[in-house]
Amino acid sequence: MVEWVTVKTSRINRIGYCREVKTMFVDFLGSEIDTPFINVPENIFKSFSKSNTINKYFKEHIDGKFKVEYVGSAYE
Repeated sequence: MVEWVTVKTSRINRIGYCREVKTMFVDFLGSEIDTPFINVPENIFKSFSKSNTINKYFKEHIDGKFKVEYVGSAYE
């Protein structure tokens, strides 16, 4: 099950995390599909969801640091 947090920034609507498979999902504005980042530690998701600067945190700690892998709708 995916735990979702609404963040509403200029680039991101919401983020989600599935503990069972350590996958974090980012719902980018204008995208029809949530982007799945695999093997993300839960503490990264929690720090990201509580950050006062979501876009900056994403760029510094997530973008390019975790693999993106689309697997279908198994996590919905």
